[in-house]
Amino acid sequence: MWADSVLYFLPAETGSLIPLQKARTLASDGQNIAALSWEGTSLSYYVPGSTSPNKVLSLPAPCQALAPIPEAAGFLLGGPAGLWAVSPDHRLKALDTTPTLSLLAHTSFILSQTSPTTLLARTAQPPHLPLSRTDLPTSLQTWWVENPTSSAGTFRYRDTLYAFTYQSSSRLFNVDTSRPVSFLEKAASPYLAARWGTEYLGTLTLSSQGILAPLNLSRVQSFAVDFLGGHLYYVRSDTLWESNLHTGATQLRAAPFPAAKLKVIGIYSQGRAKITSR
Repeated sequence: MWADSVLYFLPAETGSLIPLQKARTLASDGQNIAALSWEGTSLSYYVPGSTSPNKVLSLPAPCQALAPIPEAAGFLLGGPAGLWAVSPDHRLKALDTTPTLSLLAHTSFILSQTSPTTLLARTAQPPHLPLSRTDLPTSLQTWWVENPTSSAGTFRYRDTLYAFTYQSSSRLFNVDTSRPVSFLEKAASPYLAARWGTEYLGTLTLSSQGILAPLNLSRVQSFAVDFLGGHLYYVRSDTLWESNLHTGATQLRAAPFPAAKLKVIGIYSQGRAKITSR
């Protein structure tokens, strides 16, 4: 689990969080878990279940963005100096010198933020060529995957929250400043069917009032979902909770824990379920 600026190992069921390192973000390509150092100068690889990295890769320039390569092993790295691809054998390849401040990748697209207000869509397949771009009225606030062919995000304009969408099938951004939105963030399941029986297939939405739907949890500060295992992690009143999305069983995992941003990667002996397109 990553929370704000720290990477943790969270034991299954019970046990205290074990801090591993300061990190800017983390991602998984289905084989390895990678954490980008807080300084952005190295990438640490963790074998699932391990509490120490089995490989630390020095980077050619400071980076701040990390995402798995869609439908393949390896990672994408971005920073003010450009975009790189990291192969499964830890080889770095420069792709572009366009600044890349953050990344969002899925089966049919890669989105990169090239400035606080500029978004660029790329092909999911190498060499990840640029397709289209758009400019937001103000800085990007957050973004997420809606389904295998689309994504969405929010930005705040004149003290009001608005949304944008991207459709990979039409290579089209749509920036909507006519209708304010009431949600801060969404998390949509990448699974169409429960192959292992544990996958959660729904969508969770955090409103600007701190309500996490459809569970109707109030005062939620941040959340992350392990869709394969069907587990929800959320911070409420500066306390980290874990909830089973199938049974509703909830347990306290850490307090105090005032995290504004969460990411979680579940680890299971059976590997990962095949993601099927909606």
